[in-house]
Order: sequence, then C-alpha cells, then structure tokens
Amino acid sequence: MTIKQRLTDAMKESMRNKDKGTLTTIRLLIDRVQKKEKDAMRDLTEEEVVQVLQTFKKQVDEEAESFAMIGNAERTAGLLNDIELIRSFLPRQMTREEIQVVVVDVTEGLLSSGQVPNKGLVMKNLMPLVKGKADNKLVNEVVTETLK
Repeated sequence: MTIKQRLTDAMKESMRNKDKGTLTTIRLLIDRVQKKEKDAMRDLTEEEVVQVLQTFKKQVDEEAESFAMIGNAERTAGLLNDIELIRSFLPRQMTREEIQVVVVDVTEGLLSSGQVPNKGLVMKNLMPLVKGKADNKLVNEVVTETLK
C-alpha cells in the first residue's frame, strides 16, 4: 500500500473516530502532497512523497523546539504527537549504528580508490545510499565523528 493510500485510509479512520487532532495533521500531510503534485503537474513517486513528509516533519520539529524554548509545554506535547504520527507514515529510519557501517564502507571505498576522504567527499558519496532512510542531521553527526 502506498503512503498516499495509507494517508487517505488514516484520514477516513480519524473521521470515523472523531479524532480532530489526528485528522488535522493528516489533512495537512495530504494537502502538502497534493500541492507538490499540482506544482509538478503529475503524481509524485513514493520517494517524492517521503521527501514531502520528511520536510513537513522537519518543520514541525523546529516548531516544537521553539515552543519548548519559550516554555509552552502543552503546544510542545501536541507537536510531538504530530511528529510521531508523521513518522508512522515514513519508512523505518536507519539507526546510528547502521549509518556508521555505511559511513565506514564509503570511507574505505574512497581510500581504496586512492582518494583522501574528507567530509564533503564522504557526504557526496554517502547521501545517495541513505537518502530517505536516515535523518540528514544524524548522518552529518556520524560522518563528523567518524572522520575525527
């Protein structure tokens, strides 16, 4: 089942259950996907839908951090629930350890080809392998730690 279909099913389910918070978040997700499809003038691929959801999740993350900084615990809790809901539609994300393995493989590959691995070169070769499967911020941290 595609992410778009899962979103539609979840929207119907939250309407039946009269869960307004979940319904609002799911409608926002569907709206973002439809807007991107309208801009592209075609249906989005599954990978593109994942990118839209990840972008939205990142925005909600930043908003939650802002509310946490000003001490609005109620709004922060609501946004954290939204983040968990968004994550439920995204593919499973790689763990730090899984990312570490891929970083080491990429670094060893660069060394074996005679190139000196630096952060930019490692990231360039690594990102196509983890795109959509790992949080970019976490990937950056792992690469930085590995290259120390």
